[in-house]
Amino acid sequence: MKTHFQPHEFKVICVRECVGAELIDSPEPAVKYWRENIPQAPWFDPMKEAFVVLVLNTRKRILGHNLVALGSLDTCPVTPLHVFRPAFTNPPLWRRGMDKLSPWN
Repeated sequence: MKTHFQPHEFKVICVRECVGAELIDSPEPAVKYWRENIPQAPWFDPMKEAFVVLVLNTRKRILGHNLVALGSLDTCPVTPLHVFRPAFTNPPLWRRGMDKLSPWN
């Protein structure tokens, strides 16, 4: 029996540019980044829990952020897969050394 399922190609794209941040070596710069960028996102609702991942490079600079889950008033269910996915699918990370982990190199 044949199915009419057609696979698609997907890619990760940049949605918008955000205000840059300095070195993220303590909670204060992370809070500053949050306040300058997250409330302006179209999905942001201060009445809901939001689980956002800040993707950092090895020098503690923000490469970007990703909304992992948008919950209700007091809950936001997430899994480790969803937390780490932005770090593994971010193209700049692969260009900066993660590709050395590939067995095909």
